Amino acid sequence: MKTITRYLPLLLAGLWLTGCGGDGSQRVTFPGNNPGGELFYTYPDAGQDGVSVHAPLVLRLSKPVVNGDSLDDSNVRLSRDGDDVPIDLELVSDDQSLVVRPQAPLAFGTTYRLDVTGLQGEAGPISIPGNGFEFTTRLADKGPKSLRVSSDQFVLTGMFPDGDTLPLLDFSTLRFQFSQPIDTASIVYGDSLALEDAAGTLVPATVLAKGRFLTIDPLEDLTAGTRYTLRFSGNVTSLYDAALQAPFDGGFTYHFLPGDTTPRETMVLRAPATGEPSQLTGETINLVPVIATLLGDETQSQQQGDIYNELAFVPNFPDATPLRIPRGSLLAGDALEVNIGGVVPAGFDSGEVVVRFVSDATGYLLPNPYSTAEDAPRQLRVFMDIAIATATPQANAAFNQDVLHLELIGQAIVEDGVLVADALTVVESEVLGLETAFGTLSFRMEAYDDQLNAPPQPEDTTPPQLQSWMPGASPFQENSDKQRPGDPIVLHFDEPLDPNSLDGQITVTEDGVPVAFDHYLDGVALVLRTDQDYGRTYAVTLGNAITDLAGNALDAQTVSFIMPTYAEGPAASPLPLTTYPGFPCVTTARDLANDNAGYCLGGMATDDRLRLPSMPANRDIEVRFSQVMNQDSFVLGQSVRVERVDANGTALGDVPGRLALWAREMRFIPDAPWEEGVLYRYTLASNGNIQGNACTPGSMICSEAGLPLKTRVLAQTVAQAPTLDGGGPNLEIYFRGAPATRWVRQPLGNLPTADVNSNTVRDPDEDNAVDNPVLTANGARLEVTGAGGAVTAAEVGCEPGEECPRDKYIYLTGTLNADVVGYRSPDELDLTDPSLPPEVVSNGGVLVYLYPTALQTTNVVVYADAAIGEADPASTGPQTMRMRATCDARSGGAPNPPHSAAIAACGEGEHGLVPGWIIEGNNGPEFTTSLNLYLDSPQLNPMVKILPAPLGDLLGIVDNLLGTLGGLLGLPQPPAINDLLAIPLTHNQRSYGFALSLRGPITFYDDGRMQIEQFNEFDVPLNVELSALGVLDAEVQLIIPAGGTNLNYISGAVKR
Repeated sequence: MKTITRYLPLLLAGLWLTGCGGDGSQRVTFPGNNPGGELFYTYPDAGQDGVSVHAPLVLRLSKPVVNGDSLDDSNVRLSRDGDDVPIDLELVSDDQSLVVRPQAPLAFGTTYRLDVTGLQGEAGPISIPGNGFEFTTRLADKGPKSLRVSSDQFVLTGMFPDGDTLPLLDFSTLRFQFSQPIDTASIVYGDSLALEDAAGTLVPATVLAKGRFLTIDPLEDLTAGTRYTLRFSGNVTSLYDAALQAPFDGGFTYHFLPGDTTPRETMVLRAPATGEPSQLTGETINLVPVIATLLGDETQSQQQGDIYNELAFVPNFPDATPLRIPRGSLLAGDALEVNIGGVVPAGFDSGEVVVRFVSDATGYLLPNPYSTAEDAPRQLRVFMDIAIATATPQANAAFNQDVLHLELIGQAIVEDGVLVADALTVVESEVLGLETAFGTLSFRMEAYDDQLNAPPQPEDTTPPQLQSWMPGASPFQENSDKQRPGDPIVLHFDEPLDPNSLDGQITVTEDGVPVAFDHYLDGVALVLRTDQDYGRTYAVTLGNAITDLAGNALDAQTVSFIMPTYAEGPAASPLPLTTYPGFPCVTTARDLANDNAGYCLGGMATDDRLRLPSMPANRDIEVRFSQVMNQDSFVLGQSVRVERVDANGTALGDVPGRLALWAREMRFIPDAPWEEGVLYRYTLASNGNIQGNACTPGSMICSEAGLPLKTRVLAQTVAQAPTLDGGGPNLEIYFRGAPATRWVRQPLGNLPTADVNSNTVRDPDEDNAVDNPVLTANGARLEVTGAGGAVTAAEVGCEPGEECPRDKYIYLTGTLNADVVGYRSPDELDLTDPSLPPEVVSNGGVLVYLYPTALQTTNVVVYADAAIGEADPASTGPQTMRMRATCDARSGGAPNPPHSAAIAACGEGEHGLVPGWIIEGNNGPEFTTSLNLYLDSPQLNPMVKILPAPLGDLLGIVDNLLGTLGGLLGLPQPPAINDLLAIPLTHNQRSYGFALSLRGPITFYDDGRMQIEQFNEFDVPLNVELSALGVLDAEVQLIIPAGGTNLNYISGAVKR
């Protein structure tokens, strides 16, 4: 390392600085400068694009503002298309920095103007060039297309350096920004894009692509003065299948001669953790806040470290002095305290937070754009690509990621003879893959005053280590029983890998045979996507040529797992387990004009009426299925339709958008946000026959096994019950557009489960909760506590008096949607609400809303001794548990099915979401909620044979004789006489209401996923009432004992 010695005086002279910061220092003001003061710095920079919607607006002034107490919206005005935006004002740093904070996030992809007038310094007015400036916010990273694109065409919108005002140099990293998000699969270096030298040879480089951003970082410095060619092609496409338009003056090639930056010097700067306030914002320097609904607004990490800043030869660049911070540089930070909602401890912290540069950061020291005063600082502008990682596995998997094109806008001055740079940026990062957190970084770097004795750059000699992986298997955390087709394989390391070292070093096998896969790196995670099938063994082998950014090699290793076994059994049609928005059933008796979505077809006419769901403008339609689906069967406009409708359900036109498909999931992403108050409908086509299994892909939605979407599961008679492989009417779900929300949607899945094949039948080869206690998760144990009437004794799973613990469980198939609202203090709650847990009444809690849906369960068989005649074992058949909403869409007086609790009519703005609470338990975070449910057993068909057993046995002999005689005569076997005399029993297991009070721990896997266990706190009675011919009554008294239900929910993969 060559520290800066010879050219530091030249650099300081080039900065037009005098000694400032001390009392008694003198400054020379150029003629014409305003004696009252003038503008030195702004964030964002005037005209800046890609500004965070959470950014503060900062003006740094040369002199203090003396009329701060009288400033109001007549002096400082933020506007959008002429309309005022509410703001808060603050003067900091001895009243020399004006900080303007919008009261709500700004809109994406929108130009704003900040007007500032009437600022007064001690010696007169403070001059603001143009009385303010404009800036444009960044595009959205997710959601509707219109928020994610700046043009209908896929075009290059920015290049840094631009080769014009900012020269391309021998150490430049090339950064490109586009009008639409890039389809990263189309980025093939050396094919769809390339950087070539004068001989046409590909320049070795690291290529990074994410969202709208692309970086090409040559591995070695370019040769100054030599011709290079940058080539793009139309094979580079956007996420919306648009081909890149010619980016360079109508062509796809760009030629340049890199400028010579030699001889270079390295200036060592430190990012201190002194706790002092920033000159620009008044906030603590080098402190990174992480503000999110999931984490609250108090999570933060103090960063520090040395930065080895390579400077071009200053005399050759008097106006724009180039600088580079090499790839691999890092800043280390304090551990983040991980608190759910900012209040409830998650049970772990992040460990050390490391921000590492994954490409060369490049930038420039530029003339001050606002002032020519002698003491005006230089402007600092730097682009960087970083990877964020943490030491704790759970946090690392949840938070690690790349952040590309992070732009620092700052100022560089000399304080007491030491070069100091203050800069601002907003760091936006994903939390659990669910929410974009943000925080303003008030970055400060200070040069060591003695560069000859500055700390030497440490050498990284530590090889990377695999820290955790999904699904995981010994010796790592074991979670392979929760892996399903379509899930990724994700390997989390303790530091970023060199993407150029991966080629030919990764192998994925299925039962020992190599299979195709694709992969990408994000942060310290290597994400592998390959087709996976039940019961197969998969292995990932990593070669020892894989390295970190410093070239340290990973130890060669193999990790493997076995997919859950898919037992042979009756084939089942795919069920829509959750539909967002809406309830996953075909409905009837709708009243759209009054926001009444009706009730599930096949249910009781007295069932609750579902409230018409609202759909936030910034969300997608999402449906998750019980089976692996035929992705070719999803055809937008045919098997999947999304339309505007009127109050009569009449279609008013299709909603433009696109489908995103996974093995067991479908999303529809609209081109434009849903409009507030407008009625919409989405339709998933089936075959129209609840007892037919025909399916035509494309006109209907089909499973990979060729079965139709099962859209109806309920019936009031056995004869009307849907078959296991049946379809049903088209599933039409209506909803109304609503404003965007800041709630965080959390999809959850009921895993693991014994019913791996999701056919809702207990198959002979399936595992059980007794032999494998892990499968008590998503199981419920039934016990008989008594019998009455015409039943003298009963048992679940075997004859009364026998022991059969393996046969007393039902097993669940399901998913759930939840919204995390955030922490609510006791002062914000109605403490008279009897449903509030006592912990919430005392300390508040994190409010979570659950979206009512249906859980499917396997059958159980009930054996009974009848007082009269003989009762056959009765199988419940597949069962459905419907979560009831907390309100009814009818205006009042709503009848309820027998055994169910009444619910109130929905009030204004109420949608019947079920509240739950995350609270601090004795041993960590807990979740608690109370559910009202309906239980349906549409295929339950209990029978009683009225003849006593001895007479029945005698008739059995007669049956055998008749059968033998018929066989001799070539006649079919006649039905048993006693069966012909059997009497069907009616029962109450349709819309049977019961309640669950649930509570259980929240834990976090090493792979970043969250698990929520829910146990019933009290016994749950499920009394089966039977009647024969209306005169012969009987009862079997069942319970789910306290703790006998375990609803085990896990969140999805953090990266997909």
